[in-house]
Amino acid sequence: MFQYYNANPLGRNVDDCAVRAISKATGKSWDKTYIELSEYARMKGITFSEIQFINEYLKERFQDFSLPKGVYTLQDFIDLDLAGTWLITMPNHITCVIDTVCYDTFYPIDKYIWCAYKVK
Repeated sequence: MFQYYNANPLGRNVDDCAVRAISKATGKSWDKTYIELSEYARMKGITFSEIQFINEYLKERFQDFSLPKGVYTLQDFIDLDLAGTWLITMPNHITCVIDTVCYDTFYPIDKYIWCAYKVK
């Protein structure tokens, strides 16, 4: 299932998927999440739009749900019917799934998952 979600305070549809997904999953504002990611990226010397950075950030904060990388699609994950709040990374994107509903600006249902993190 899909629910359109765009927390960008200006309503822009830009490459801010990490900020959108993490803000939705944690219940923090887009602005607060942006500042936290920016500060973490500054300390690591990397831009926070890079998926490698996002996975590092998420591994330090949330439980990693082990799945073989690139084997399961987002639809496969949703079909597992897992309760809770999840952050799902995939090639060039991150999305938030809460109780099998994907919250995003588009539905990346056929994208292959790299990692899934249980937020709550």
